[in-house]
Amino acid sequence: MWRASVLTIFPEMFPGPLGVSLAGRAMSAGLWSLEARDIRDAATDKHRTVDDTPAGGGPGMVMKADVLAAALDAIPQDGRPRLLTSPRGAPLTQERVRALAAGPGVVILCTRFEGVDERLIKARHLEEVSLGDFVLSGGEPAALALLDACVRLIPGVMGKEASGVEESFSEGLLEYPQYTRPAVFEGEPIPEILTSGDHAKVAAWRQAEAERITRERRPDLWAAYTAASFGVEGPPRAVGPHEGRELALMRSGAKPLSMFVAPASDETPAFPEEEFDSLINEGKLTKKVVIETMPGPGGPVEIRRVLYARQGEEWRIEAFLMLQALYGTLPGWRVDLERLTGLLLGYDRKDIEGFLARVLRRRPGALRG
Repeated sequence: MWRASVLTIFPEMFPGPLGVSLAGRAMSAGLWSLEARDIRDAATDKHRTVDDTPAGGGPGMVMKADVLAAALDAIPQDGRPRLLTSPRGAPLTQERVRALAAGPGVVILCTRFEGVDERLIKARHLEEVSLGDFVLSGGEPAALALLDACVRLIPGVMGKEASGVEESFSEGLLEYPQYTRPAVFEGEPIPEILTSGDHAKVAAWRQAEAERITRERRPDLWAAYTAASFGVEGPPRAVGPHEGRELALMRSGAKPLSMFVAPASDETPAFPEEEFDSLINEGKLTKKVVIETMPGPGGPVEIRRVLYARQGEEWRIEAFLMLQALYGTLPGWRVDLERLTGLLLGYDRKDIEGFLARVLRRRPGALRG
């Protein structure tokens, strides 16, 4: 049985929505269990105090290390990871959720006020996790969301196993659009391909739509997804034979064009921009910076794209930008445009075709153009 223990000053918030629907039925069936423990039970004073003023001054209160340690220590150390819901934690991903669901369960510490004494985090080896770049009034809503994400992946909880695979983030992409009856709603019909009965075409359409939506709405996920494709048969996240060598290759004249992209808000470049710029002063490179606005999970995101071209190869910058603009008007991941992108960046044809072959084995529905 997958077991969850939650430490909170509001145990009455649990199971809450986890007591109904899929999670509730799974709990009744004995597939998982949940206990909510009141942190105040570990306090030693008559007021059951769990917080105190912050050292060094400042607003709010900080949850006490000694009380929280006593509450945590009352739970047997049985191999379950100890999680701390915190806005400064690592973003919770579907990959991490799958790992948690495959384990024996979790222990979750829900914080309130201004946070937790840092010494407790270190002493009890707590893993800080965050739902996103926003602040809640407490960790309980985050704990409920985390548990719901895990419980639905426990074997036997979902009726159709495929439904746990073909969904957002399962392959690093957002989910493709869904349709059902009526066949026509307010003048708009279901896409014809979905009612064609051709399963291969349906799969290809769904793959293309998932990639289109991810590219448009989550440039961060799209960048990770396309980067990972280079390393299907190699080291994870290897992006290609030029990765990390762009400066040396351009200095020697072996590479005609380099492109780097990151959120415009990043203060520290993810590449040696000053060293690249020094080659401009030497008359070896031309630079172009383009600020683009792209959809993001919390609203529009400004992306800074930096391109460098060798002298005499400046045409590649405009060609690259035109190609990217064209890509944005077409559905899915396209072999023809990826091939042209690789050629513009100066990749060897053998490297390009090897990359495309690996991706096509992973994504048979990719559009060949």
